[in-house]
Amino acid sequence: MFDLRELPSHDTMLRFASSYPDLDISALESWLTMLRTASDELTAFDEFLSEYGVSQTKFFVLLLLMRHPDGLTPSRLAQGVAVSPPTMTGIVDRLARDGLVERIDIPTDRRSAIINLTESGKQLMDTLLPPHYARIASIFAVLSEAERQTLQVLMGKLRLAAHDQALHVKESASTED
Repeated sequence: MFDLRELPSHDTMLRFASSYPDLDISALESWLTMLRTASDELTAFDEFLSEYGVSQTKFFVLLLLMRHPDGLTPSRLAQGVAVSPPTMTGIVDRLARDGLVERIDIPTDRRSAIINLTESGKQLMDTLLPPHYARIASIFAVLSEAERQTLQVLMGKLRLAAHDQALHVKESASTED
């Protein structure tokens, strides 16, 4: 979530740039717009999902299970939604309690199980996905197909740059120790 609601004006950024020479105004404006847009959409997405009684994490677990009809282990689900295995255990417990997934024990490994979508879980997703996809189509209707492709390329570049920056920061921190 991006908490800054009141984005700075261009004039404010110009004023700051006089004190902070590394401030690239167009980069900052782009960054703020990207974060504000993503945060607003994530909030709207959360509100949409709440109408169906699921969180983003539960939604993405159910979606992963739809993509893998033979089921997945809890550790593989944890990797797929970037949560810790203990957190995934709690998520799976709640989804199982709600009848949306089932655990099938692996006879050769008493510590693990395969998690499958139940018929109720599939019905929930069959109900939820059409309006979800319609929301996305409605949002992106303002862009042409060419603009969407350009956006994907640009966002991919930014994602790589952010990843590289994060690696650089980690490397710098480890060499300072």
